[in-house]
Amino acid sequence: MSRLNERDENLLLTGKNIDFNSTEYSYLNGAFGKDSSDYVEILIHDEQENFLESGVVDPSDYRIEVTGVRLNTGTILRKFGYDRGRFVVKYNFFRKVAGSFENLIVDENDLILEPDTELSIDEQSGKITSVDTGGEVFIKENKYQIHEISPSRTELRLITQNIRDRKYLSEFFNLQRNKKILTSNPEGFEPLGTVEFFTANNSTEDKKSTKNIKLPIPATQNMVGGYIYINDVYKSKIETTPPEKQEIQDRGEDFYGGS
Repeated sequence: MSRLNERDENLLLTGKNIDFNSTEYSYLNGAFGKDSSDYVEILIHDEQENFLESGVVDPSDYRIEVTGVRLNTGTILRKFGYDRGRFVVKYNFFRKVAGSFENLIVDENDLILEPDTELSIDEQSGKITSVDTGGEVFIKENKYQIHEISPSRTELRLITQNIRDRKYLSEFFNLQRNKKILTSNPEGFEPLGTVEFFTANNSTEDKKSTKNIKLPIPATQNMVGGYIYINDVYKSKIETTPPEKQEIQDRGEDFYGGS
């Protein structure tokens, strides 16, 4: 069953085949299952289709085939605690664009900690601290907040939470753009690295003419057809004019140097 209304369904479900390998559709980053951000959501209902709960399917419980996605519904239901009975099960196939369903652990400086960070909880105050640093940490949803809804109820304004993370902020920024920007040197963060030109193994090709380039950020299918901009690409070194040479040039005299 589609969760789209009839009008949107007619617009989107055209039956048109898409070549994900073409430049025209490369921005989609491939079919479902080709992107690490893809996931399957399960919606569990009773026989009368009363909603019970939802969750994310373990990737080991489904596989991608040529004809579609094969899911082990029995195993999935048992993992959610439903060992017996009759249920109506629906699946949604999603790709994360910005944010996710996971929670984040953030320290006092609004920096995200690793998921395996060891934590300690004070049972009386409920305060959560990091075992390694002793500093207080906070659990936040990896989502963006609704700041304002238009009077017509057709538009809304989103804002970020106080989370200082490169991925979290760049995803929010790219939500507003038709063309996404990925940078190795975002403002307020340490640079990820530099661009490197290279030649194939045992190649006599000069690096000045090679078309092979190694980026400091992961290259993905949706970059096909895009552009790479390199700051100061023509700058090799900066030469300064000696003061005495500049003084002679200012007087209109020739300067030859040497003795």
